[in-house]
Amino acid sequence: MEKNTILSWLLAEPSAYAIPSIRIVDRTLIILSRIFYGVIRIFLKIILGKNKREKTKFYHKLSVCIRYKISFSFYFFMFIYKIIKKLKLGNQSVVKIIVPKYNYRICCPLNEDEYVHMTSREDDIIEKFQPRDGDIVVDIGAHYGRYTLIAAERVGPKGKVIAIEADPNNFDMLNNNIKLNKLSKENVITLNYAASSSKSKVKLSIPSKEEKEFSGHTMYSSIITSRAPTQKFIEIDANILDNLLRENGIPVERINWIKIDVEGAELEVLKGATQVLSNSKDISILIEIHNIKDGKTLFEPIMDLLNNYNFKKEFEKIYEGGERHIIVRKQ
Repeated sequence: MEKNTILSWLLAEPSAYAIPSIRIVDRTLIILSRIFYGVIRIFLKIILGKNKREKTKFYHKLSVCIRYKISFSFYFFMFIYKIIKKLKLGNQSVVKIIVPKYNYRICCPLNEDEYVHMTSREDDIIEKFQPRDGDIVVDIGAHYGRYTLIAAERVGPKGKVIAIEADPNNFDMLNNNIKLNKLSKENVITLNYAASSSKSKVKLSIPSKEEKEFSGHTMYSSIITSRAPTQKFIEIDANILDNLLRENGIPVERINWIKIDVEGAELEVLKGATQVLSNSKDISILIEIHNIKDGKTLFEPIMDLLNNYNFKKEFEKIYEGGERHIIVRKQ
């Protein structure tokens, strides 16, 4: 590793800072932790060899913290709130953080996975997600609002973002984060719906404690039968994207970007967007294509549908297991 590269790595700031925090302390601690990581990396390679080093839990956890630039202020609040919970003085589960790279603030649950999800995961995908000033963006599966907030920053006050989130709890957090960033209703519209291929009611699963540990707070809908809810679920409204836009005064022909992350229901979303796909001329779509069962995805039928509307693939990233991100653009 070249000297300049090492220096840049050492001095790179954390992905986020907990609010309130002392940035200079956070940056100093993370620089010291990277020096410690470098020493441990060399030491374990000498003692264990590279292959055994990579398999040790301590080294793996340390590598994750360094790779995703997790700040010490975030860990500090995690530690404090665990003590508060243990002493039964409260059950605070979120902390406000600021993400300097994208210039937004957000309420983040106090666990590492959510921190990474809200601050640095998919950075390479976000680089390809480039709405322009004045664009109209639809964020389907908005979650806590990471893409919504980034899109709102990029389209500016003349643009608009329509954020669609099915999970009521995520929807509340999404609205809190929009308020936290002082975005107006003229700039961001939020809709508590599942975008689908028909107007209906769908069941949204409530994961068990064990499922939460395995898959975080992901909630699957009955839109995808292989992931359908079993015992515990809530019922939510579903509607086609064309209707949702029309009912909120958004011209379907004006849509410039659609981002879709709906845990396997991507094809159903597109089936309900015939007017958007037909009439929008200057439009790109970013889709995360999930596995639906036994490592299988709906990539081929999704591409067949999009090809019928003259969309061409401009970007693709395939992950282990077959899931992928794609960006298509209308020709």
